[in-house]
Order: sequence, then structure tokens, then C-alpha cells
Amino acid sequence: MPPLPLLLVPPPPRVEKMVQEAARIEVETIPPALLRPLGLLFDGPVAKDAENFLAGLQAASFLGARALPATGKRRTPLAWVGIALRGGRNLFADLRGGCWVRGFPAVGRGRELLKVAGLADDLSFSQSLTELGIMEKPGSALYFNFHYDQPTADCARVYILDVAAERLHAFALPVSALAAGKGKG
Repeated sequence: MPPLPLLLVPPPPRVEKMVQEAARIEVETIPPALLRPLGLLFDGPVAKDAENFLAGLQAASFLGARALPATGKRRTPLAWVGIALRGGRNLFADLRGGCWVRGFPAVGRGRELLKVAGLADDLSFSQSLTELGIMEKPGSALYFNFHYDQPTADCARVYILDVAAERLHAFALPVSALAAGKGKG
């Protein structure tokens, strides 16, 4: 599988190092734009830009990173980074930014982007997690954040917060997936 397109601005060093060590894959398969917001979960300071939509959450551990090829329902390659979050509270109440939608969006660009990614419903999302090596079923309270305003447009990004499992799943698709969904919303 060819690597997803890269951004010229590198991700936070600590996050990039975790991807290299924990995933044992080449970082080139994970777009830096997908990783950049995750630095907030590990490094602490609140970003003062549009990438602060995860403010309030804290990482407990790094679950891994993988790149999945286009197969079956997934019409495009998909990069994934998983983070276990510190629990013991209402994770969604801790979020202090971004536009989050509960459940699987039924209309618009969000739905189209999830369809291209092979994540359009709870069954296909669960199958993708199994493909990534996560055998537990996702929780019933899932929140999606679709990041449309991307200054460099190097990838289409979807962040999924699984409140019950206390996990954050970050997915990236090639920019062509974002372009395909623009006319649908």
C-alpha cells in the first residue's frame, strides 16, 4: 500500500516517537496531520489554535497505529491511531472544543466520509476495530468529530470518542476521500 500523503509540519516529537516504538511501522504511513492534535493528550498544554478540539482529555496509554488497505466496504486506505484515555469521569464532559456528533451521522459529508472509510455503521466500525486487533466491541456512546477546515488538506480526518470504552480512535483517509464527500453535504 502506498503511504498516505504527508504534511510538511512534523507532529509533536513525543507522539511521533510513540507511533514509531509502539506500532513498529514506518511513520510515513500515518499522516502527521492526524497525529498533531493527539500531542495535547500527552504533553498537557492547551493548544491555542484550531487543533484544540481534544482539550480536556488525557491519555492513559497508546493503543497502537496501523494502516489498513482499501478492501471490501472500505474504498480507500485508512490510517488509524488509538489512544486509551484516563477514565473515572464523563469523558465527553471534559472536551472543551470542536464539533462532536453523537452516534453515526445519518446525512451529509460525515456520513459520506464514514462510508468511504468503511465505518458507516456500528457493525462496520466494529469490523474495522477487529481488523486493527481490537477485539472488544465499541461502546454505545460514540462521538464523531469531522475536521473539515484543514489548512493543508493533506488528509481527511475523523476522530471517534468511545466514551464507554474510554478510547479515542483517530482515522485518516487520503485527501481524495474528503473531496469526494464535499458535494454530498
